[in-house]
Amino acid sequence: MAPLRILRALRTGDRLLAAASIAAGHAVLDAGCGIGGTLANLNETLAAVSLHGINIDERQAARAAAVVLPRPGNAVHFVHGDACRLPFASAVFDRVLAVECIFHFPSRRQFFREARRVLRRGGKLALSDFIPAADATPVTPDPQRAELARQVADKFGPMTAFPTLDEYRQLARETGFAVTVVDDVTPGLVPSFKVVRKLLQRAGREDMAWATDMIEAQLRQQVSRYVILAFDATT
Repeated sequence: MAPLRILRALRTGDRLLAAASIAAGHAVLDAGCGIGGTLANLNETLAAVSLHGINIDERQAARAAAVVLPRPGNAVHFVHGDACRLPFASAVFDRVLAVECIFHFPSRRQFFREARRVLRRGGKLALSDFIPAADATPVTPDPQRAELARQVADKFGPMTAFPTLDEYRQLARETGFAVTVVDDVTPGLVPSFKVVRKLLQRAGREDMAWATDMIEAQLRQQVSRYVILAFDATT
Protein backbone atom coordinates (compact mmCIF):
# COMPACT_ATOMS: atom_id res chain seq x y z
CA MET A 1 0.00 0.00 0.00
CA ALA A 2 1.34 3.42 -0.93
CA PRO A 3 2.11 5.78 1.98
CA LEU A 4 -0.95 7.30 3.58
CA ARG A 5 -3.42 6.20 0.90
CA ILE A 6 -5.97 5.59 3.65
CA LEU A 7 -8.87 7.53 2.13
CA ARG A 8 -8.40 5.95 -1.28
CA ALA A 9 -8.21 2.47 0.20
CA LEU A 10 -11.37 2.98 2.23
CA ARG A 11 -13.41 4.77 -0.47
CA THR A 12 -13.79 7.85 1.70
CA GLY A 13 -12.20 9.62 -1.25
CA ASP A 14 -15.67 9.63 -2.82
CA ARG A 15 -16.58 12.36 -0.33
CA LEU A 16 -13.70 14.47 -1.58
CA LEU A 17 -14.87 14.05 -5.16
CA ALA A 18 -18.37 15.07 -4.08
CA ALA A 19 -16.93 18.17 -2.39
CA ALA A 20 -15.16 19.01 -5.65
CA SER A 21 -18.45 18.82 -7.62
CA ILE A 22 -16.75 17.39 -10.69
CA ALA A 23 -19.04 17.04 -13.71
CA ALA A 24 -18.94 15.83 -17.30
CA GLY A 25 -16.91 18.14 -19.49
CA HIS A 26 -14.59 19.35 -16.74
CA ALA A 27 -10.83 19.62 -17.00
CA VAL A 28 -9.38 18.17 -13.79
CA LEU A 29 -5.87 18.20 -12.33
CA ASP A 30 -4.97 15.67 -9.63
CA ALA A 31 -1.85 16.96 -7.86
CA GLY A 32 0.14 14.25 -6.13
CA CYS A 33 -1.82 11.68 -8.15
CA GLY A 34 0.10 8.60 -7.01
CA ILE A 35 -0.59 5.70 -9.36
CA GLY A 36 -3.74 7.31 -10.71
CA GLY A 37 -6.54 5.80 -8.63
CA THR A 38 -8.59 9.00 -8.33
CA LEU A 39 -8.42 9.80 -12.03
CA ALA A 40 -9.19 6.17 -12.90
CA ASN A 41 -12.42 6.55 -10.92
CA LEU A 42 -13.33 9.77 -12.74
CA ASN A 43 -12.43 8.23 -16.10
CA GLU A 44 -14.83 5.34 -15.46
CA THR A 45 -17.74 7.42 -14.16
CA LEU A 46 -17.75 10.66 -16.20
CA ALA A 47 -17.91 11.55 -19.88
CA ALA A 48 -16.06 14.18 -21.91
CA VAL A 49 -13.55 14.88 -19.14
CA SER A 50 -9.93 15.95 -19.56
CA LEU A 51 -7.93 14.41 -16.73
CA HIS A 52 -4.37 15.33 -15.82
CA GLY A 53 -2.25 13.87 -13.03
CA ILE A 54 1.10 15.09 -11.75
CA ASN A 55 3.39 13.31 -9.32
CA ILE A 56 6.86 13.98 -7.92
CA ASP A 57 7.69 10.26 -8.17
CA GLU A 58 8.45 9.57 -11.82
CA ARG A 59 7.91 5.83 -11.39
CA GLN A 60 4.38 6.32 -10.05
CA ALA A 61 3.49 8.73 -12.86
CA ALA A 62 4.76 6.21 -15.42
CA ARG A 63 2.77 3.40 -13.84
CA ALA A 64 -0.38 5.51 -13.82
CA ALA A 65 0.08 6.34 -17.50
CA ALA A 66 0.43 2.65 -18.33
CA VAL A 67 -2.63 1.55 -16.35
CA VAL A 68 -5.22 4.35 -16.62
CA LEU A 69 -6.31 4.38 -20.26
CA PRO A 70 -8.91 6.93 -21.40
CA ARG A 71 -12.42 5.78 -22.18
CA PRO A 72 -13.84 6.97 -25.52
CA GLY A 73 -14.46 10.71 -25.36
CA ASN A 74 -12.16 11.24 -22.39
CA ALA A 75 -8.53 12.39 -22.26
CA VAL A 76 -6.05 11.19 -19.62
CA HIS A 77 -2.50 12.47 -19.17
CA PHE A 78 0.10 11.88 -16.44
CA VAL A 79 3.29 13.89 -16.01
CA HIS A 80 6.26 13.83 -13.68
CA GLY A 81 6.57 17.15 -11.85
CA ASP A 82 6.26 19.30 -8.76
CA ALA A 83 2.78 20.28 -7.52
CA CYS A 84 4.26 23.53 -6.21
CA ARG A 85 5.61 24.39 -9.69
CA LEU A 86 2.90 23.19 -12.03
CA PRO A 87 3.99 22.81 -15.67
CA PHE A 88 0.65 24.01 -17.03
CA ALA A 89 -0.63 27.25 -18.55
CA SER A 90 -2.83 29.58 -16.50
CA ALA A 91 -6.62 29.20 -16.30
CA VAL A 92 -6.85 25.77 -17.97
CA PHE A 93 -8.57 23.64 -15.29
CA ASP A 94 -12.05 23.59 -13.76
CA ARG A 95 -11.01 21.53 -10.74
CA VAL A 96 -7.76 20.84 -8.86
CA LEU A 97 -7.49 17.95 -6.39
CA ALA A 98 -4.91 17.08 -3.73
CA VAL A 99 -5.91 13.72 -2.24
CA GLU A 100 -3.86 12.65 0.79
CA CYS A 101 -0.72 14.45 -0.29
CA ILE A 102 -0.69 18.15 0.61
CA PHE A 103 1.02 17.42 3.94
CA HIS A 104 3.99 16.15 1.92
CA PHE A 105 4.28 19.34 -0.15
CA PRO A 106 7.07 21.68 0.98
CA SER A 107 4.71 24.70 0.93
CA ARG A 108 0.92 24.73 1.07
CA ARG A 109 0.99 28.43 0.21
CA GLN A 110 2.98 27.88 -2.98
CA PHE A 111 0.66 25.03 -3.97
CA PHE A 112 -2.40 27.23 -3.38
CA ARG A 113 -0.89 29.97 -5.55
CA GLU A 114 -0.18 27.49 -8.31
CA ALA A 115 -3.62 25.90 -8.01
CA ARG A 116 -5.26 29.30 -8.28
CA ARG A 117 -3.12 30.18 -11.29
CA VAL A 118 -4.12 27.09 -13.28
CA LEU A 119 -7.80 27.26 -12.27
CA ARG A 120 -10.35 29.15 -14.28
CA ARG A 121 -12.39 31.72 -12.40
CA GLY A 122 -15.22 29.90 -10.71
CA GLY A 123 -13.10 26.77 -10.44
CA LYS A 124 -12.66 24.72 -7.30
CA LEU A 125 -9.82 23.21 -5.27
CA ALA A 126 -10.53 20.18 -3.08
CA LEU A 127 -8.11 18.45 -0.74
CA SER A 128 -7.76 16.29 2.36
CA ASP A 129 -5.48 17.13 5.28
CA PHE A 130 -4.83 16.73 8.97
CA ILE A 131 -5.62 19.74 11.15
CA PRO A 132 -5.16 20.21 14.91
CA ALA A 133 -8.32 19.54 16.90
CA ALA A 134 -10.00 22.79 17.91
CA ASP A 135 -9.75 22.00 21.63
CA ALA A 136 -6.43 20.16 21.56
CA THR A 137 -3.95 21.08 24.26
CA PRO A 138 -0.75 22.47 22.76
CA VAL A 139 1.91 19.79 22.75
CA THR A 140 5.11 20.56 24.62
CA PRO A 141 8.09 19.48 22.49
CA ASP A 142 10.09 16.60 23.93
CA PRO A 143 12.85 14.40 22.46
CA GLN A 144 10.81 11.18 22.61
CA ARG A 145 7.86 12.67 20.70
CA ALA A 146 10.24 14.19 18.16
CA GLU A 147 11.87 10.80 17.61
CA LEU A 148 8.50 9.12 17.10
CA ALA A 149 7.56 11.81 14.57
CA ARG A 150 10.85 11.21 12.76
CA GLN A 151 10.18 7.48 12.55
CA VAL A 152 6.68 8.06 11.13
CA ALA A 153 8.17 10.41 8.54
CA ASP A 154 10.72 7.75 7.60
CA LYS A 155 7.90 5.36 6.69
CA PHE A 156 5.40 7.75 5.11
CA GLY A 157 7.65 10.54 3.85
CA PRO A 158 8.37 14.05 5.21
CA MET A 159 5.30 15.86 6.52
CA THR A 160 4.94 19.60 7.07
CA ALA A 161 3.24 21.12 10.13
CA PHE A 162 -0.54 20.91 10.08
CA PRO A 163 -2.38 24.25 9.78
CA THR A 164 -5.46 25.04 11.83
CA LEU A 165 -8.81 25.55 10.11
CA ASP A 166 -8.52 29.31 10.75
CA GLU A 167 -5.08 29.27 9.13
CA TYR A 168 -6.57 27.51 6.12
CA ARG A 169 -9.27 30.19 5.87
CA GLN A 170 -6.59 32.89 6.02
CA LEU A 171 -4.48 31.11 3.40
CA ALA A 172 -7.52 30.86 1.15
CA ARG A 173 -8.26 34.59 1.42
CA GLU A 174 -4.66 35.48 0.65
CA THR A 175 -4.47 33.28 -2.45
CA GLY A 176 -7.80 34.02 -4.13
CA PHE A 177 -10.00 31.30 -2.62
CA ALA A 178 -12.88 30.98 -0.19
CA VAL A 179 -13.61 27.88 1.93
CA THR A 180 -16.91 26.30 0.89
CA VAL A 181 -16.75 22.77 2.36
CA VAL A 182 -15.38 21.50 5.68
CA ASP A 183 -16.09 17.78 6.08
CA ASP A 184 -14.56 16.10 9.13
CA VAL A 185 -14.21 12.44 8.15
CA THR A 186 -12.37 11.40 11.33
CA PRO A 187 -15.30 9.52 12.98
CA GLY A 188 -15.70 7.21 10.00
CA LEU A 189 -12.00 6.91 9.34
CA VAL A 190 -10.67 5.86 12.75
CA PRO A 191 -12.50 2.49 13.04
CA SER A 192 -11.17 1.53 9.61
CA PHE A 193 -7.54 1.64 10.72
CA LYS A 194 -7.93 -1.99 11.80
CA VAL A 195 -8.50 -2.89 8.14
CA VAL A 196 -5.50 -0.86 7.02
CA ARG A 197 -3.31 -2.48 9.68
CA LYS A 198 -4.30 -6.02 8.60
CA LEU A 199 -3.55 -5.22 4.96
CA LEU A 200 -0.11 -3.90 5.88
CA GLN A 201 0.63 -6.91 8.08
CA ARG A 202 -0.40 -9.33 5.32
CA ALA A 203 1.94 -7.46 3.00
CA GLY A 204 4.76 -7.95 5.49
CA ARG A 205 4.98 -4.25 6.30
CA GLU A 206 5.02 -4.34 10.09
CA ASP A 207 7.05 -1.12 10.04
CA MET A 208 4.28 0.77 8.26
CA ALA A 209 1.64 -0.91 10.43
CA TRP A 210 3.39 0.54 13.48
CA ALA A 211 3.50 4.01 11.91
CA THR A 212 -0.19 3.72 11.07
CA ASP A 213 -0.84 3.00 14.76
CA MET A 214 0.85 6.30 15.61
CA ILE A 215 -1.42 8.23 13.25
CA GLU A 216 -4.51 6.44 14.57
CA ALA A 217 -3.54 7.32 18.16
CA GLN A 218 -3.33 11.02 17.26
CA LEU A 219 -6.86 10.87 15.85
CA ARG A 220 -8.34 8.75 18.64
CA GLN A 221 -6.88 11.07 21.29
CA GLN A 222 -8.39 14.03 19.40
CA VAL A 223 -5.04 15.70 19.02
CA SER A 224 -5.75 16.08 15.31
CA ARG A 225 -8.63 15.64 12.86
CA TYR A 226 -8.75 14.50 9.25
CA VAL A 227 -10.83 16.75 7.05
CA ILE A 228 -11.90 17.28 3.46
CA LEU A 229 -11.81 20.92 2.41
CA ALA A 230 -13.10 22.58 -0.75
CA PHE A 231 -12.33 26.10 -1.92
CA ASP A 232 -13.93 28.25 -4.62
CA ALA A 233 -11.66 30.41 -6.77
CA THR A 234 -13.01 33.90 -6.07
CA THR A 235 -10.70 36.28 -7.92
